Amino acid sequence: TILWMAGLRTIEHHIAPKLRRAARKAGRPEPRIVAGMHIALTAQKDAAREKVGKVLAIYRQMPSYRAMVEIEAAEGSPALALVGDEKELDAGLDRLRDLGVSDFEASRVATDEGAEERTLQYLEAREKRG
Repeated sequence: TILWMAGLRTIEHHIAPKLRRAARKAGRPEPRIVAGMHIALTAQKDAAREKVGKVLAIYRQMPSYRAMVEIEAAEGSPALALVGDEKELDAGLDRLRDLGVSDFEASRVATDEGAEERTLQYLEAREKRG
């Protein structure tokens, strides 16, 4: 299952349990879950969240994505992105893994100068660490 704009709460309480239950019932292996999310490595978190909110504003007008925002109990779409320093991104990605996400599809966001390249370097280094 490939997700887009589904946050941690949605994955934890709605998507992953239902997929696992259906797989068990059908005698199938643990399902692969791909979480597609925006991500930005930045020290300017507030400005980055504001930028992500502007980038994702269109999704608030679409019922299925608006539902994701409501499930997340968020003020808006920025809560559906991973934004922050290495420690915060590690925590978010680790949490996704703990929820059963097998793959992460990163959509890097140019939240500030150099953010896309920094984020790519971070993700490459994390991949090497395993």
